[in-house]
Amino acid sequence: MIHFYITPSLLFILTLLIAGDIAAQNINTMSDSAFVVYRDKANAHLEKTLYYDRLQYKYAKEFYQYYQANPETKAGQEALKDAIVMWINIKEANKIFEALNSIDYSSEAWYEILEILRMSSVHGGKWNDDYIELLNRLEQDVTEPKTRSAILQSLILKYSFDTEKEKIKELYREIITLNANEHHVQQARNFLHEFERLAIGNPAPLFEASTTTGKFFSLADQKGTLILLNFWSPFVYSGDNIISSLNNMSNHYSEEDLVVIGVPTIDNAKKIRDFIIQHGISWTQLELTANEIKKLKELYNAHYMRNIVIDKKGAIASKNLWGNDMVSHVDSLLSKE
Repeated sequence: MIHFYITPSLLFILTLLIAGDIAAQNINTMSDSAFVVYRDKANAHLEKTLYYDRLQYKYAKEFYQYYQANPETKAGQEALKDAIVMWINIKEANKIFEALNSIDYSSEAWYEILEILRMSSVHGGKWNDDYIELLNRLEQDVTEPKTRSAILQSLILKYSFDTEKEKIKELYREIITLNANEHHVQQARNFLHEFERLAIGNPAPLFEASTTTGKFFSLADQKGTLILLNFWSPFVYSGDNIISSLNNMSNHYSEEDLVVIGVPTIDNAKKIRDFIIQHGISWTQLELTANEIKKLKELYNAHYMRNIVIDKKGAIASKNLWGNDMVSHVDSLLSKE
């Protein structure tokens, strides 16, 4: 006689699966309020089973069925979004595009669905081709500003920042004109500023500030010297290697050749001073007010840690080089004199 042994964990999953099937028998005829209760139970069910793939497949199918029966209700649209998230998790691209092709172009669900797809990591292969085809269709047909903004934001990802800047600029300008999503608009402005104002070879934006030693610093007065602007905060320095590299550069080159300027990006003078002392930072640091920090971050798109080298004529020579790449770049600039 053959004996089958069912482990407690397998029995638990089987019990939950059976319970789920019973609860979902009448999902197509549920009211919105009943479905919301069922959806909450389903999410708890998934969490307990560590998002078991077969369960996600089951619930995605049910949620999509509910959406098909209730495409105009909020609960129906939430069901569709949940189904898409689950299909993304289990990499069911065909199911996703089957669902997407059934959504009316005027549906309010598009905006959040596109944000979900844009943030997902499933792109690649046929998925990517189908996704781009979908976006191209939507770009032609959708006029609702909020959804269109999300479409354009997603489309930008298909273009190369190296070879298709003009198309990217065009899309970002339309996002700004639509003015439908504050985050999208700010991102568009940042990128356009990077492309147009902070392009390699453009004059570096001028500013004046005091240093932590009380000296006056004016970028306009630095013509004839290479300047390395290092935008940083204690929260984003990733380790002693960066600090050591910048210290070495500051000490290796004469002030006639290169001046390293630290630009703190947080308004916390004590934390900055303590960090400088603790880590032995030797290069010049600016001491900035909150307004000065805000202005410099906007001028140089320094919403994250970055290096910007300004050549002896006051033009931007490079952006975001680190370590040996930065040293080689500086040596190359100095050798051209």
